[in-house]
Amino acid sequence: MPQLSPLKWFYLYIYMNFFMFMILIKFNFSIIHSPKPMFIYMNKYNLNWKI
Repeated sequence: MPQLSPLKWFYLYIYMNFFMFMILIKFNFSIIHSPKPMFIYMNKYNLNWKI
């Protein structure tokens, strides 16, 4: 692991948070706009991220 400066860690942290935030927004919209139960979407979401 190369040593990163604090500023780079900060940018990385923001980038990862933004990425997770976008995923959660998409995920929530897919649940809201569908009559299917949430656990089906959870399974699909988990499978997509394991592949």
